[in-house]
Amino acid sequence: MSSQEALTKQLAVRKAVLLKEKCSRELMFWLSNYVKTYDEHDSVLPVKNFPIKPYTETIVTEIQENSILHLAKSRQMCISWLAMAFLLHEAQFFAYRLEAVFSKKEEDAHALVERAKFMYLNQPRWLQALCPLDRKVRDMPYGNMFFANGSKLRG
Repeated sequence: MSSQEALTKQLAVRKAVLLKEKCSRELMFWLSNYVKTYDEHDSVLPVKNFPIKPYTETIVTEIQENSILHLAKSRQMCISWLAMAFLLHEAQFFAYRLEAVFSKKEEDAHALVERAKFMYLNQPRWLQALCPLDRKVRDMPYGNMFFANGSKLRG
């Protein structure tokens, strides 16, 4: 490897580390740039960038500032996706967090954790490498997600 190639690689690694740090500090930056969802109603292009709505940033601020938050919502607001993105962010970027997911039925809670797995797997590879899981996704129990930093998402 030439010195130019080594320098280019070193700069790419440094850029990735700095972007990871920015993602960990700025949830909206991470959400806007690196999070994908799927739209089960779109058979042509189901994987999409996270839909930033006019109220998204306000809800993110409320989630970050309040330990309990009650939201009246409709199905099309993407609040379930937003909540799972928030829990994924916490587990992915901060060590030893236990993020518990509750829903009306256990099966529904597990399905929400599966959304977090989808979001994780659709991030850039460099970000996954800097926020690794403790095992391959296929080896994780359904409705559970475990990170190498000791954090967990459990439905």
